[in-house]
Amino acid sequence: MLSALLQRRPDAGSRVTADNAPDFLARQAELAQALSGKPELKVHVGLNHVEDDPLSLRNDILIFRSSEGEPEQALRHLRGQVDLAALAHKYHDTQTHHHQRPRDATAADIFDALEKIRLEALGVEIFPGLKANLAARHAVAFQLQGYDRNLLRDAPPLPDVLAMLAREAHRQCPDLGISRRC
Repeated sequence: MLSALLQRRPDAGSRVTADNAPDFLARQAELAQALSGKPELKVHVGLNHVEDDPLSLRNDILIFRSSEGEPEQALRHLRGQVDLAALAHKYHDTQTHHHQRPRDATAADIFDALEKIRLEALGVEIFPGLKANLAARHAVAFQLQGYDRNLLRDAPPLPDVLAMLAREAHRQCPDLGISRRC
């Protein structure tokens, strides 16, 4: 069923418009339901939402639309938000995460960022087709933070830096003919 849903996604050059937005959101909800195994999931665009929160595990996945980037990247960004939230619904254990999460705010942000990267790594390992969407989610998030314009002005927050490094480390993990989990 999941592969059939992936085939039904509109091509990367498609645009989400007011006319086809309900269909797009319904298809994304179907994919999230299949990926997570949770038929109650729905996908909505959060009007005042500027950052996705995949670890919240709400039944309504809130995504935000960015005006940044090309239409193809914007579409992949929307899909990446849905993909990561669905992966969180499947592989994230809220209770364990809460008990192991540090109390220090910076350490907690790092812990959350690395959990998202862990979820992405699991998802890409099992469903390689998610890779481009998750990468677009990162690219747009980094553009919104201004990381693509001037890194020398202010150092990016440590959680973002560590997430970037962890993501790159997984991306460049050597293929040993077994599992890519390094």
